[in-house]
Amino acid sequence: MSTINIISRWDADSILFECEAPEGLESGMHMRHALEKATEARANLSGAYLSGANLSGAYLSGADLRGADLRGADLRGANLSDANLSGADLRGANLSGAYLSGADLRDAYLRGANLSGAYLSGAYLSGADLRGADLRGANLSDANLSGADLRGADLRDAYLSGADLRGAYLSGADLRDAYLSGADLSGADLSGADLSGADGKPLPRATPEQAIESLDKVRAIVLDNEERLNMGHWHGNDEWRDRTCAEEAICGTTHCLAGWLQVCTQEPALKNIEAQLAGTLAAPVAAKMFFRDDEEALEWLRDRKYVAESAEAEQRAQAREARKAAEGRAS
Repeated sequence: MSTINIISRWDADSILFECEAPEGLESGMHMRHALEKATEARANLSGAYLSGANLSGAYLSGADLRGADLRGADLRGANLSDANLSGADLRGANLSGAYLSGADLRDAYLRGANLSGAYLSGAYLSGADLRGADLRGANLSDANLSGADLRGADLRDAYLSGADLRGAYLSGADLRDAYLSGADLSGADLSGADLSGADGKPLPRATPEQAIESLDKVRAIVLDNEERLNMGHWHGNDEWRDRTCAEEAICGTTHCLAGWLQVCTQEPALKNIEAQLAGTLAAPVAAKMFFRDDEEALEWLRDRKYVAESAEAEQRAQAREARKAAEGRAS
């Protein structure tokens, strides 16, 4: 077996973590495997050199990646909830569909990064450089973006309910159809920003109980015939729009996890938006699974892992609220 090393961006001779590569592991998956092992071991990976790494779908919840070099990294669908990425360099990284709830991205460099459809509810992005970033359809509810640089960012259809945007730089940003209800924009620079359609129209977001109910419904459909799930596309075709969930289940069309959540939602507003955003709003806990393969998604549904994960997410949300309340009292 070969050894995989995670080195420091500042000193190539400094090894932050090392592990053995399992027999038969594809070479392109080596860094993902090492990083997941390091996260599991709670290793200090601050300043890690991970530029261009393939970390798609990686489970990195709680990882310590302060100041890490992740330029151009592929983090599609990765789970980075509660990870510490403060000061990290993520310029040009692909974080499409990534799960970043509660992540610390303060002063991170995200210029030109792809965060479309990412779940950033409750994330800390104060002072982050998000110039030109793609945040289409991203969920930024209750995120702290105070003082963040969002000049020229694409925030179309982004969900910013309750977000803290005080003093943020939004000059030239595209906020068309963004949901800004309850967002604090005091002192924000909105010169040249496109706010057409950003009128606070509500997009319903499921409660944890509603999300579990929706996932149980999708689980029953998929486990009855596993061939109904195809994680390689959102929808097999657009004919589902004219059918009920029950009708779609017997017609032979395949959908991915997000697609089935959209097909089976009872919320009309979620039928006419992108599948990834619809799935995230119908079941936020499922967002991290949208870029996994069929077998991973099936296992997740089969074991109803979303029940425990929903409870854990609620606990983290309560902890964040308590932390914010404590910070408010201290100030």
